[in-house]
Amino acid sequence: MTNINKRIGKLFKSPNNISIKELHIVLKYFGYKLSRVNGSHFIFKDSKGDTQSIPVHNSKIKKHYIKKLLKIFYG
Repeated sequence: MTNINKRIGKLFKSPNNISIKELHIVLKYFGYKLSRVNGSHFIFKDSKGDTQSIPVHNSKIKKHYIKKLLKIFYG
């Protein structure tokens, strides 16, 4: 199992324990780039112009945002 597959698996298994660093690596894999940081919001864009705003507090991301991203990636 590759490192990226382990990280994606962690998104499914424990969405409460994902750091912004881990999510950034997964989003890069799916074609997103960090566009900017505005306060506590990390803004990611893909090549099509799709934008995802992820609020981060204490280096963690709420489960709701992880589930939203998984729905986008896997339907």
